[in-house]
This record gives sequence, structure tokens and C-alpha cells, in this order.
Amino acid sequence: MEIHVPYFDETSHEPLSIEEKDAFMKRNASVIKKYPKNTKIILDAASENTFYLYSGLVKLSIFNEVGVERLLYYLKAKNSCVCGYPNVSMILETVEDCEIYFMNTKRMLQSIIFDEKLMNEFWESTHRRLGLMAERILDIGGISNKGKVGKLIYNLAQASTKKDAQGRIIVKSLPNRTDMALYVGTHKANVVKCLTQLEKEHIITRNGKGLVINDMEQLKSIIQEEYYQQ
Repeated sequence: MEIHVPYFDETSHEPLSIEEKDAFMKRNASVIKKYPKNTKIILDAASENTFYLYSGLVKLSIFNEVGVERLLYYLKAKNSCVCGYPNVSMILETVEDCEIYFMNTKRMLQSIIFDEKLMNEFWESTHRRLGLMAERILDIGGISNKGKVGKLIYNLAQASTKKDAQGRIIVKSLPNRTDMALYVGTHKANVVKCLTQLEKEHIITRNGKGLVINDMEQLKSIIQEEYYQQ
């Protein structure tokens, strides 16, 4: 049984090239801004804007009326996102120096609708991101801490295009342990314990802020075992 990881599924169509995507977003941008690392921005749903992350890395969080914050996901360069949702406050925090294009969502969608390739790209990207959020909320693929941490690492590995000389997948940079704990819904100490256990089992090798996946099949087996134990 294959693990369903919709956020990182490969698209079934020919993807839009980076150059085409950059050109389209720049053409439709109403504002282009550069932000230094560790800048926090509250995204206002009422603005009816979408943003495109031209360069850098950001993390998106939501918070409720009493200020409880919850990490949604990390957004890499060349991805877009709506600026907030009705009745939900969203915070964008730059993890690196970033350049962001802001555009009116309705105007951008009108441009996309009449181009099949653009429409497919937008649809697939939105589906994968919503799939990740749904899996996270429902804890699909692992109810234990080990299963959930393993699933997160598997997702990051699936998204990585870097490999070492032995063909092992390299995750260049992990979220910090606090953010990982927020994401999987556990304590930071449990995340550290799970990473240590996976390393002792030679499934991963930690390397600075990142890690190397030594055995993707074994990692997948752990997630499947945790799933069937629910």
C-alpha cells in the first residue's frame, strides 16, 4: 500500500516552467516587496490578495481570538498562497530574506482560467497544499509521535531534489524542533526523542540543520505500521 501524500504528489501534467511562472506572477503583481529574515506580516483576508513567493522561505501560521498560534506549513520559493481566510488570522514569517509579489486574487484567477496549462498548475498546487493541511488535522498516516514525525520527514524528503553520491535523499534544512512539535501536535522533547530513535535505527543521519534519508522504504514501512495500529 502506497502512502497518500497529496501535498508532494507529482503532477500528472507537464508542469509550468519556473521562468513561465515567474513571468506570469510578475506580470500580474500589483506590489513587489523585499523583506529581511525574521519579518512577521499579518495577512488580511479582506484584502482579497494572493502572494507569490519569488525567493526565500516563509512559514505560515494561524491564530485564534485568544492568541493561540498554530503552524500551518512552510512555503518554498515559486509557490503562491491566498492572504488569509475569512474569520481566520494568518501570520507570514520570513525564515530567509524574501521577495514577494502581491496580486489581486480575482484578477489573477481571470488570467489563469483562460490558459489550460496555468489552470492545471494552479489546481494541482492548491490540491496538494490542502491535502497536507487535511492530513495534518486528521493525523492520517500515524497516530503516534514516531509515526507523525516520520510522516513529516517523509513529506520533506519527497519534496527534496538533492541527493548525495550514494543516491540518498538530502533534506537540506529541517524546521526547528519547536515548529516540528507544533506541526505534529506534540512536545519538543518528543520530536528530539523520535529523531534520535530514527537515527539509531539508521533510517536517517542528522547533518547540521538537515538530514540524510538512508532508507526511504524503511521510513515508509514505519508510517504504514503506525497507520494500521490506529
